[in-house]
Parts: sequence; C-alpha cells; structure tokens
Amino acid sequence: KVLKWWFHVIFAAWWSSIGLGVTSSQDPPFQSLLVDARLAARLGIIGLTALVILYCHLLLAPDAKTTLYTMLTLAMVLHLSFWI
Repeated sequence: KVLKWWFHVIFAAWWSSIGLGVTSSQDPPFQSLLVDARLAARLGIIGLTALVILYCHLLLAPDAKTTLYTMLTLAMVLHLSFWI
C-alpha cells in the first residue's frame, strides 16, 4: 500500500513536469498568429495532466485524497505560472 502511494506521488509529479516542459518550450515565431493554438495546447496539457493525476489516484491510491488535491493544485499553479 505504501508502494502504491509513493508511485502515485512520483508518477503525478513526473507527469506534471512533462506537461510543464512541453508548454514552456513552445515559442512560435509569429505569436500574434498562433495565440489560439498556444491557448488550446496549454489547456489540453493542463487537462491531460489533471486526468492522469485523477486516474492515478482512482486506480492506485483511492484513500489519498489530500495527495490528489495537493498534486492537482501544484500542477495547475505551475502551469499557470509559466503561462502568465
């Protein structure tokens, strides 16, 4: 049970860092023409991150609700801080 909890924490943190790396590495040459594409890409990555953390929580550690909320909040704050 402890192993599942640690796997949940590590996997959620790893997936959040992957999503953060993808969104922060985008640098289109014509930003005025690609604003909508960047917005859609970032929202997609945030959504995928939230879904992966949620499914990881439901399948591996359903009793770790505090960890779920902490990881979701941290992922959203990191995504939004690099977006703004």
